[in-house]
Amino acid sequence: MERISYIGKNVVEKLNALLKSEGYPGSIDLLVVDLSGNLLVERLRYSELENALESTFSLISACSSISKSFVQGDVTECIVHGTKGYIVAVEAGPAILIAAGIPEHQLGLTLQRLRGTAKKIRILLQESGG
Repeated sequence: MERISYIGKNVVEKLNALLKSEGYPGSIDLLVVDLSGNLLVERLRYSELENALESTFSLISACSSISKSFVQGDVTECIVHGTKGYIVAVEAGPAILIAAGIPEHQLGLTLQRLRGTAKKIRILLQESGG
């Protein structure tokens, strides 16, 4: 997935700062994609390239499938149980916030936090014209 052209560098920086300020555990991957599944920003948990690539390719596949469901308008949240924890996607206006690697015992609390973060992303993108 590549960054889309209509999101300016300053918006990407604001999104990255927002994800960092939300204080999610380092064990959870965070991605923001547009409704076509194109990557806007990411915060991946792996420092080793091989592990990061494996995780990223899995998320790319999930993002593509998830974004198709959101585009149809019937889905505003999605929870998928993966081999390395849960993947949760939440609508964020013209984007989708996706978190991966969520342990089952943290699923409910993390979903609540993601809803709040998605609202902030939606507002940021609306104010930026995205």
